[in-house]
Amino acid sequence: MESQWVEVSEQYYAAQLEYEHMRHFNDLIISTDEKTDTMTVAAPIDGLVNYTLDHNSINSGDEIAVFIPLSGVRLKAQIATSDRTGLMYFETDSCRLSVSSIGAVANGFFVTAWSESVGSACDFILGQRFLVTPFYQTVAYRVPASALFQWQSGAAIFIKQGAQLHVVEVSLISSSRGDYLVKSNQNLDNAQVLKTSVSAVQGSLLGLGGE
Repeated sequence: MESQWVEVSEQYYAAQLEYEHMRHFNDLIISTDEKTDTMTVAAPIDGLVNYTLDHNSINSGDEIAVFIPLSGVRLKAQIATSDRTGLMYFETDSCRLSVSSIGAVANGFFVTAWSESVGSACDFILGQRFLVTPFYQTVAYRVPASALFQWQSGAAIFIKQGAQLHVVEVSLISSSRGDYLVKSNQNLDNAQVLKTSVSAVQGSLLGLGGE
């Protein structure tokens, strides 16, 4: 008797849930046309509709459309796990989008980053794939191109401290108007950087100078 009651209860709640779904769907029906066996349904929200329907394989309960609010349209990018720190925004040919979140779980060598809401400023369509340029927030220094030289398979500059020149290893970020943007583990604020005769000084340090 108890098993029959459990079965009846399950059927009752399943039917009640189905009724609520159908009632909600009925509220969205604007009109029907029995001659063409069609109906017009209102979207439940303002936004975009992703509609994919294969008439040959549709079954009861299948999802035939997804309504996406405009605020939910975002750029999804795959970023190397080593490059996720300091990521600030993406830039495309049509717009710039700030990064709103970065995944905490890696998939192979990459993590997923999501932009802010795309809105109407960007000329995108759903499902589109393209390349973007990532931009990072970091402490960088602008140095003359002539100041940079190769040192122990990396890049470096000479800075003056008192009467001495010291080698400081740097990492090249990008170039800008004939200069280089670099970052360093050493604080270079207000440092005096050697920008002439750099090759000669480097050669002397390597023991290549003449008599």
